[in-house]
Amino acid sequence: MAKQNYTPPEAPAPAGVDTFLRADTCAQAFGIGLSTWWKWVSEGKVEKAIKLGPKTSVWRASYIAQLQDEMTGEAA
Repeated sequence: MAKQNYTPPEAPAPAGVDTFLRADTCAQAFGIGLSTWWKWVSEGKVEKAIKLGPKTSVWRASYIAQLQDEMTGEAA
């Protein structure tokens, strides 16, 4: 079965504004576990998180979609 790209949830955001995704959502987008996601971050396979607070790490949804395209060879 072909792996489908992650589609960020529809959110009422103004045009041109990106949404943030937490680590668990990012891991789900790639079909991996949370510990694997953090391993990818520590290895540099994924860019470091944007820190919103001491216990809140996020990534831009557009970056996650771009990363999926690159990993599946579908980059434009």
